[in-house]
Amino acid sequence: MRARKFDVNLAKAMFVECENWRKEFKVDEIIKDFVYTEKPEVFEYYPQFYHKTDKVGSFIPFAYPKLLLNLG
Repeated sequence: MRARKFDVNLAKAMFVECENWRKEFKVDEIIKDFVYTEKPEVFEYYPQFYHKTDKVGSFIPFAYPKLLLNLG
């Protein structure tokens, strides 16, 4: 609503356009059909994991770029 200055008709039009775009480009199907064959190779050089949690319980991501540290 704020994006359209609280005009209900404009906000509804924006929402409908967004949903049509998602259907046209099949955004929701990407997760079902996506094959990530490069994952082992990417994680070899850029391992990622979660390390502890913050005050509200969200995980804190940690990335360890091996190439930047010249440990490879």
